[in-house]
Amino acid sequence: MMASEESITTRIHHRSIPPIYLSYSNQTGFIERYFVVKLYQQLVEHGLGEGVIWFDHHLGIHPDKSATWFADRLEAIDLSLGSILILSSSCQHQRLMTIESKAIFDRKLLSGTTTVYGLFVILLDECHDFTYLRSRAEFFHAFNKTESILEVEERISMISKQLIIKLLLYKQFSSLQNNLTIYEHKIDEEESKQLCSWTSKDIQSFLTRIGVQQSSRDLFTEKKIDGYLLLACTENELKDYFQMNNRKVRQILIEHVIQAIHRERQSRPQWHYEAKKTKGKSDHVYLIYDPEDHSIANEISNFLKDKKFRVFTHNSRYGKNKHEFLALNGPVMARTKDVIFLLTGKSCRSTFTFHELTLAEWFEKPIVTVYIEHVWANMRSSIRALLADYPSVDFMHQSLHESLTILHAYLRPQMLSSEEPEEYVQKLKQTVRPLASIAISNNNLKPKLSSTLDENDSGNVRFVYLSYSRTTEKWNVIHAVERLIFVLEANHFHTGVQMKNINNNSSRESDLHHLPKIQSKSSSINPNDSYLHGFNPSITTTTSIDTRRIMGPGDIRHCRVMIVCLTPKYFLNEHCLNELRLCEIYQKPILVVLLRHMKYYHSNNILNTNMSLDEQINTFIPSKLPMTTLSFLRKNIRSSCIDLTTNELFSRNVPILLRRLETMLGKHRNQMEGTAHSVNPNNFSQTSEVF
Repeated sequence: MMASEESITTRIHHRSIPPIYLSYSNQTGFIERYFVVKLYQQLVEHGLGEGVIWFDHHLGIHPDKSATWFADRLEAIDLSLGSILILSSSCQHQRLMTIESKAIFDRKLLSGTTTVYGLFVILLDECHDFTYLRSRAEFFHAFNKTESILEVEERISMISKQLIIKLLLYKQFSSLQNNLTIYEHKIDEEESKQLCSWTSKDIQSFLTRIGVQQSSRDLFTEKKIDGYLLLACTENELKDYFQMNNRKVRQILIEHVIQAIHRERQSRPQWHYEAKKTKGKSDHVYLIYDPEDHSIANEISNFLKDKKFRVFTHNSRYGKNKHEFLALNGPVMARTKDVIFLLTGKSCRSTFTFHELTLAEWFEKPIVTVYIEHVWANMRSSIRALLADYPSVDFMHQSLHESLTILHAYLRPQMLSSEEPEEYVQKLKQTVRPLASIAISNNNLKPKLSSTLDENDSGNVRFVYLSYSRTTEKWNVIHAVERLIFVLEANHFHTGVQMKNINNNSSRESDLHHLPKIQSKSSSINPNDSYLHGFNPSITTTTSIDTRRIMGPGDIRHCRVMIVCLTPKYFLNEHCLNELRLCEIYQKPILVVLLRHMKYYHSNNILNTNMSLDEQINTFIPSKLPMTTLSFLRKNIRSSCIDLTTNELFSRNVPILLRRLETMLGKHRNQMEGTAHSVNPNNFSQTSEVF
């Protein structure tokens, strides 16, 4: 290994992100790597080098130097204005090139008339897996084969002129990109260069020292072979291309290269060398989440800990830069078998989660995504490409308990024995699907709801979530819920519940204004009040109504208020408790309506104006409720509960309910207007060395 004659910096300050990214496989052989280097040299000669083309070898980046190598490449794709893709059949099944080509193609698909993304594709042989790029590429050239050094130079001369003409247009953008600081490592006189950084002169000194004949050294000089290219040479290529016919000399050269790499790792101890070798333990999982999503992360972490998993997350100390951040968390992640990623609006754009995900991929850890929010369209192209094929558990359209159970079954598949019910096994298969499949199906199944739930849409501002026991309540309570839903929808509140008549024999009964009355012995009906709020008391109650949720517990995060429909069975229902927990996680205000008297709560208590709100809460909430949920209810119930237990009370108190909802939504609108012009602090395009 060559000693440097003076102090050298492995990478100078890189002023800006070059607009064109050069994508190639680091795992291919000498010929393909030689093609990449020679093409880049040709582009440099025409003024398209540094500042225009992002070439990781030229920038001093190498997978053996830093754990951020993979992240640096994907980040360059996200921030570039175009990409040159050099592909061959040998890299068709390499994970790196699959991710990069998908990310680049995604950037191309997303580009429109205002943001143009350039795509330049070169196929070195007949690699059919990448022919889909042809229809979108500004430049596409496919060779039948490229098998020798002479063919490489011939191929480059064939395409360089046309390619350079198209790339020159991007030269004007070379100083307009965001900063991406490359990690610097200064090499003193006493230190030695890493082999991948050796120059042609270093290679010549090395070859002379180990006894390579002059004719072979001349060929190395002629082809400008540096350490980067030498690392890709096989013994046969040393013989065929550089006339090293002496087998003993070839073996000495290869042995010296291996020893040089070993000495580098011994003299420059870095955590990722050993971490790569670490085998993860089956009961260790690493949880990736944005710090602002700590509530749901704690929920999942506590559940897994109860199931005897050891759960690890990022260190509370983030470090001064991305290298320190990964050095703190990388060795911990290396000890785990599975990685869980919480997909939310925050995490999909977070720089922290980006580096953790790319590190997990670099470690080749299996990643499972917890699909909490539909943010597929907002994700970086690189992360979409990375996670698209990995499994995901849909937390949006089922209860928290069901989702966690399925996640547990995925992490421990041995739970699914042959004795498991077929229905459960099928549900698990349907629920655990590739992330792209879940995201696209959600987009196609609910196009209207996706617009309804847009944060800036007025329909979302009037979305109230009804929490009630759907499986254990009697028919009269369900009818009361149906009546409440009708009132809310009639007053332009969105409940996410679809109501439909099962019996279509009677046109009168299929009228949307028909709903059965609440059946109560003590009820007395005020026809005027009932009709005023959309109900005709003269209509009989023989119609069967089917209420079907088109928004599940996962949509609680979108609601403005959660209405708790309280009955004696409410706190005994696990789904209801899960909905309360989700409401707590998303910090939503609660409005309580009483649909049936509690054994420890009487109607006349509502009329007791001397009873404080805390006293009322103590009266209708059982003491066995978990302390965290009880504390949340105390904090978030804004006013005393509303009694809707009889027809008379329903008609009298519904206007109070509507007024309180309007007041709550009015406060929310004022808050939104106050923050409408705030800047998103987590814009991933503003990346830097210190995040």
